[in-house]
Amino acid sequence: MGGYAYPLPSLTTIGRNAYLSEYPHPLPALRYVGWHLELRGYFHSLPSLTYIGGRADLCSYYYALPSLTEVGGDADFREYNFPLPSLKKIDGEAFLTDSECDLSALEAIGSNAHLKGYRHDLKSLKRIEGYVYLDGYHHSLPSLEYIGGSFDLYNYPQPLPSLKEIAENANLHGYEHMPSWIDCVGKCSRGYSFWADLSRGLVRGGCRSFSPDEALAHWGPNGPSNREDCLSLAKKWYLKRLSIVSSLMNSFHIFSDKNSIFFTRL
Repeated sequence: MGGYAYPLPSLTTIGRNAYLSEYPHPLPALRYVGWHLELRGYFHSLPSLTYIGGRADLCSYYYALPSLTEVGGDADFREYNFPLPSLKKIDGEAFLTDSECDLSALEAIGSNAHLKGYRHDLKSLKRIEGYVYLDGYHHSLPSLEYIGGSFDLYNYPQPLPSLKEIAENANLHGYEHMPSWIDCVGKCSRGYSFWADLSRGLVRGGCRSFSPDEALAHWGPNGPSNREDCLSLAKKWYLKRLSIVSSLMNSFHIFSDKNSIFFTRL
């Protein structure tokens, strides 16, 4: 709307992109923006705005959005320091780095979550569909149940009492509040933690996540990694899972089909 100088006090809907940086008038009735919303340099509040269909760029915007309930694309809230008390869903990537924006109602992030330096708890957040970047984040995620990408918990100080699944990998080094469905089996010679995802029947080490046959193929003698220490940790959990004494673990070769784990003597 750059260059358009007339007031639009009754405007409720913008079907596509809304670039308001140079628009000089308030839009008190605006409720819906169909795609990208650029507010950098816009000097009026939007008290009725409930939905942004695409990317929401709130950097350097200095007004609250009390009615906003959903962002349909990425949400760039860096340097945005006003509460969004009604926002429940961000469908894209969430950039909250060093933000003071309170998102107490937020329940879902549809892609990656950048939380470094974010200054609030996310009390209602249940799902993050992508990667989670927690470096420098020290507040709580008490309702978080699901993470769809990798999760770096290195030295994260808070428990995750509701967490049920991490779909890819997790760095658990220095994490002191393991969920009950995680069984740590030790560290390899390079210091990477190996742990068992009891909810999915996988062993995970460093940035890797494997089923039994995949673990043998990757860390075994003919695999691309060929690391005896890593393979031993993978075996350790599978043997523990089947209640076979650890002293026998070097006497067996492990392989599997889709549903079962089999052992044959070497």
